[in-house]
Amino acid sequence: MRLDALTFDIDDTLWDNGPVMAHLEAEHYRWLDERIQHADAFPLEEYAARRMAFAATLTDRRGDVTYVRREVLHRILLEHGIQEPDAGALTEQAIDYMLELRHRVEPYPEVDPLLETLAKRYRLAVITNGNVDVTRLPLARHFDVCLKAGEIGMPKPDERVFLHALEALGGVDPRHAIHVGDSWEHDIEPAARLGMQAVWIDIFDQPRPLPGNVHRVRHVRELPKVLERLEGA
Repeated sequence: MRLDALTFDIDDTLWDNGPVMAHLEAEHYRWLDERIQHADAFPLEEYAARRMAFAATLTDRRGDVTYVRREVLHRILLEHGIQEPDAGALTEQAIDYMLELRHRVEPYPEVDPLLETLAKRYRLAVITNGNVDVTRLPLARHFDVCLKAGEIGMPKPDERVFLHALEALGGVDPRHAIHVGDSWEHDIEPAARLGMQAVWIDIFDQPRPLPGNVHRVRHVRELPKVLERLEGA
């Protein structure tokens, strides 16, 4: 089988995202509480619930998680009695700090050498629903295209974002591309529907029958074996 390109999810695919998010949520809210003492009236759990409720009302920007955070946090500050322009300024400072924390990711040790090897043979892209800007990371040098799907209005599982990535990679035919990700709903199903090969990083060993173009692994380090098998087919 001829393979020309690989597209990657990043969170829980190239690194363990759970500790990053747990630290981010608590720390940037603590940082803000030190300045305005709002957390007793608006606990962190309420902030999270309000984000989910607000996102559910959106259409075009529902997948833009940074926008959702900014809007909800700004409303909380106003309700807490912070006046403009201070409310806007504090919101931006908190969001900037949140994004700084968001980028403190530690890729699995195998990831950098793996991508370096793959980049010599294939065109590579990132497709993420999150707000990590891969161009801020050392890993960026391996990728030809980096897409934050929510911010361009095509959050996964929207199939358009996969096609957009393949077009940006030079018009790659889906049949000659692989998508690698951990989410069955957001990564694997849409990629497989398009005719891409899909490598499912199934860290929880979920019992699920697989279509012929879906390949189950437990860690991204197993990807080379899948590629060897496919290219030999």
